[in-house]
Amino acid sequence: MVHNDCDIIWKGFSKGELNVHFLKHGAEFGEITQSQYLKLAKGFASEAGEHIEQQTVGKFLIKYNKNTQDILVGRMDLREIRTFYRANPAMTKINPFQDALDFAATLTK
Repeated sequence: MVHNDCDIIWKGFSKGELNVHFLKHGAEFGEITQSQYLKLAKGFASEAGEHIEQQTVGKFLIKYNKNTQDILVGRMDLREIRTFYRANPAMTKINPFQDALDFAATLTK
């Protein structure tokens, strides 16, 4: 199921999670600050185009940029970003988008 996320105004990460995700994934986007990381995540959340794949899994929206390998998983009802990262080919099991879908499926159980 494809979800039109244009109407979602993402708040950011859930309380206390921004720093955790920035420390884990921030360097994947170069030398950026925590606020730049948040700005990138929110910007990507509203990005659209032929290079973007997206799908919903339960209450989660998963977005994947085929050009940059960026992945976002967000909980739509709370408008919270769950994670934002750049896929690492060495860590990919199936493909980056499917791996993110599988991760989101574990969150819905």
